[in-house]
Amino acid sequence: RPLEWRATSVETFVDAETGKTRIWLFVMNAKTTNMRGNGLMRTMDISDMSDEHVSAISRMSELGREWSVKGTYKEHQKANENQLRVICKKIFPRHVRTYCLYSCRHQFIANMKAIYSPEEVAALAGQSVTETAIENYGRKTSSWPLEAIGTPPAPLPSEVKLVRNSLSYYQDRAAALGNDKQ
Repeated sequence: RPLEWRATSVETFVDAETGKTRIWLFVMNAKTTNMRGNGLMRTMDISDMSDEHVSAISRMSELGREWSVKGTYKEHQKANENQLRVICKKIFPRHVRTYCLYSCRHQFIANMKAIYSPEEVAALAGQSVTETAIENYGRKTSSWPLEAIGTPPAPLPSEVKLVRNSLSYYQDRAAALGNDKQ
C-alpha cells in the first residue's frame, strides 16, 4: 500500500544457519484491524533481487521514513499521484481511467499470483487470509510475463504459516457452524 512506505525498513544481516547475507524489507501493515492483516508487520526477503532493485527499495524506504518524520508524507504521496496521472495522460491519452499508486499494489499481487501459492501471496500482501488477495486484487491473467517480473521478493515461511493457520481456523469454524461455503 502506498501509505506503508512511511514505516518500512531494509535490514541486511548474516543468516546464522547458512552464513549467507540476507536482505529483508520490513513493512508495518496499514490494515491490522478486524484480523485483516497478518500481524503488525510483514517481512519480504529481497536478498535475491538485483542490486538495482534493492537500492531502489532502500531509497524509497528511507524517503518514506524521512517524509513521515517531517510530517510531509501525504504531500509527497499526493505529488507522486499527480505526476503519475500526468504521465498516464501523456502515454494513454484516450484512456478514461488512469493508473494510481494503488494500481502498483494490484499489479504486484497479480504478478505474485503467477509465481507463488495463494498463502504466499497473502503473506507478501499482508493479508491474514487468501481470499482477500484472490478476490480483491489483480487477476493472475493480468500478470506480466515471468521474464518481465524478474526475481521477486520472497515471503518468509513463518508468515506463510500464519496465513495457513488463519485459513485452517476459518475453515474449521465454518465447518463447525455447518457452513459448507468456505
